[in-house]
Amino acid sequence: LEEAKALIDDAKIRVDKDETEVDVKLQLRVGDVEFWRGELDNKLAQLKDEIEEESNLKIRVDNEARSCSEPINITQQCMTYRTGRQGCDLIRDDVDTDLDRELDQLKMSQGMLGQTSQQVAEQIRLLMKCKFLIEKDHSEKEMAVQ
Repeated sequence: LEEAKALIDDAKIRVDKDETEVDVKLQLRVGDVEFWRGELDNKLAQLKDEIEEESNLKIRVDNEARSCSEPINITQQCMTYRTGRQGCDLIRDDVDTDLDRELDQLKMSQGMLGQTSQQVAEQIRLLMKCKFLIEKDHSEKEMAVQ
């Protein structure tokens, strides 16, 4: 009987010790999860700001690309008027060359702005994907803490 009591007491001491160790490890793990959850909150806030900035940039780039249309139309109209000249006025001069160069530069600028708009749209898509993944990870950490 004494021996059985000693075994029971010994088992109880080991269980209490193991329970204390598990509680300590669990508290450390909860602390780690809460730390990373806080880090995710910070990254989410940064991502939201960056997405907003990129969206505003895309709007500005698209507006600039559209604003190139009017100067292109005016330049083309000037070129049309110059080609409609008759007689001795129908010559190729520096103004014609400048109009050609201006039209090329405007079209090139409009094309580059279009490419930039597509790149910004892709960047926004990637940021939204990251935001989704971080929100998913955040919710999983939230469930782990509970």
